[in-house]
Amino acid sequence: MSFTTTATATDANTGFAVTSGPAESNAELILPPAALDVSLVAFPATRNVGQPFWITLTVTNTGGTTIQDVTASSFIASGTAGLGPETGPTPGFPVSLASGASITFTWTESGTSAGAVWFTTTVFGTDQVSGNPIAVGPVVSNVVSIQVPAALVASL
Repeated sequence: MSFTTTATATDANTGFAVTSGPAESNAELILPPAALDVSLVAFPATRNVGQPFWITLTVTNTGGTTIQDVTASSFIASGTAGLGPETGPTPGFPVSLASGASITFTWTESGTSAGAVWFTTTVFGTDQVSGNPIAVGPVVSNVVSIQVPAALVASL
C-alpha cells in the first residue's frame, strides 16, 4: 500500500496558487496477523497396560506472518488410567512457523493401569511482525482406553 497526496496553497506575497506534488509515500506491505490452528490426537484409541501409544500435536500457521517461539504447555492428563513417564516432544520446542507452514510434535506414552485418559494443552507463540503473543487452548485430545490384556488360563 502507498499514499499519494497533493498540497495546494496561495502565496501570501503574490496571490498566486502554489501546488506541490503529487508526492507518494514509500510502499508498505500490510500482512494479516499470525494465527494458529491446532490439533491434538492420541492414538491408537485402545491399548493394553504397558503398550505404548502416541500423542501428536499438529500446529499450522494460518496467518500472514511468521510465528516465533512456538511452544506448548505440559500436558494435563485426565481420566482414570495410570500413566508412565512420557517422552518427547520430537522435534523439540521452540520452533518458528512461516505463514502456511505446519509442524507435528510427537510424544510417546504408556498406560500403567486400566482406565480412560485424555490430554489437554495450550499452544503459545509470538507474531514476528507485531510482537503480539498468541495462545490457542485449551486443546483437548480424544480418549484413549487402557485395558488389562487378555490372559489365558489352562488346566489339565
